[in-house]
Amino acid sequence: MRSISEGTLLITVKRDYTDQLLSKLKFNGIDSYIIGELKGNDIRFDTGEIINPGDDQLWDALSYGLESGLK
Repeated sequence: MRSISEGTLLITVKRDYTDQLLSKLKFNGIDSYIIGELKGNDIRFDTGEIINPGDDQLWDALSYGLESGLK
């Protein structure tokens, strides 16, 4: 998985805040979709696909946030 599209933002949020975030984005005219969830070192997409992103700059940033307990 690589970050390849300018203008695309991947957001991770705790499940309890998903509806609130989607509502705020929609209110501001921003289309957004739930595409999957993080489970350990894997990304599980709603399509059923499971990947381990490996060496990827975006994944490094997400992993750092998860490991640091950032919200």
